[in-house]
Amino acid sequence: MVDLVDVFKIVQSYKLRADFKGALARLLEDNVGHVHSRSGKNVTPLSVRTQELRARALCKAFEDFHQGGHAIQSPYRLEAKHVQLLVEIWLAQGQTSSTIDNKLTHLRALAQWIARPGLVTTLADYVDLEKHGWSSPDASGRKMSFSGDGIDAVAVIEDIARTDAHIAAQLKLQAVFDLGVKESFVFRPKDAARCRDFLAIVRGPKGSCLRMVPSEVKLAVLSEAAGLADQYTGTTMRDRLTKQQWCRVYYGVLKKHGITEKGLGVTGQGLKRRFLEQVCGRLPNHSPPLTVADDNTYRDTHHTVEKHPATVEALDRATKESSYFAMQSGPMETRLPMVTHLEMGKALVWNFEDESHQAGAPRISR
Repeated sequence: MVDLVDVFKIVQSYKLRADFKGALARLLEDNVGHVHSRSGKNVTPLSVRTQELRARALCKAFEDFHQGGHAIQSPYRLEAKHVQLLVEIWLAQGQTSSTIDNKLTHLRALAQWIARPGLVTTLADYVDLEKHGWSSPDASGRKMSFSGDGIDAVAVIEDIARTDAHIAAQLKLQAVFDLGVKESFVFRPKDAARCRDFLAIVRGPKGSCLRMVPSEVKLAVLSEAAGLADQYTGTTMRDRLTKQQWCRVYYGVLKKHGITEKGLGVTGQGLKRRFLEQVCGRLPNHSPPLTVADDNTYRDTHHTVEKHPATVEALDRATKESSYFAMQSGPMETRLPMVTHLEMGKALVWNFEDESHQAGAPRISR
């Protein structure tokens, strides 16, 4: 059963007519938890946080519409002219193309709920993008700012690293392991290195896109992040800042380096996508990581890298290092002595008060 946000409480905080609030609240209650995906592959239910953001975005859109001097009797009466007026209102408020595009996504979901799936189209259908200095979609329909085409992402991230190496490492983690921005903040690379299956991850949190990234790339990024991990928290956030504080630092650095549509013309998403294409493109016999259809493409490479010593922990013994990945059974079996039941019985009798001594006598771990 999917947890639902309290939409009635959310709707009450906006300046809308009472009858409009009631209709909108009922519409949200019935649909806000539904996944809105064009591909139809994402079957993961929406989190309560995402439901709340969607509900507030729709409430705010209708509030802006009414405060702009326009009238609409019910959310079921939404028409194309209303969407056009909303976009013009948002433009007058000075909102960016990314913000408006995000709001249109929520309106597109609402259009599906009221059985009008083609009602809300793309931003380019409502605004002259070139006139406002915004990047237009490429031949495949993607916005250039999200694809990162024409950007040397490796050089840009290296430049960011000179300002803050922690943020550069987080950008690489997001690209290689398909983490969200805030997920990369709390990600603990040393703990991930101890997980035997971590390098085998081929899908991001949403599970909608296959990402076969070579394991040597994953290991290099994981090693770099582990070297920057905080001694106490284990994350790559420095100075023990909270997630909210670090979020301000993170976006401040990106803005400083022009990672905006008005700057270099590329967003963080486009930068990460381009970085992954560049890094994987330098390796022989590797196709772009976001377009691989065969799960077994890099199986041999993956098994080879799994045997690589876990340099993330900078340990001095190769036998101990190799146990951090999927080679635990082999090295452990070769270096631990075979102990009989009789020898174990003697160890338990003579060292019954101390587990360490019980294990140490036959030279094995507890």
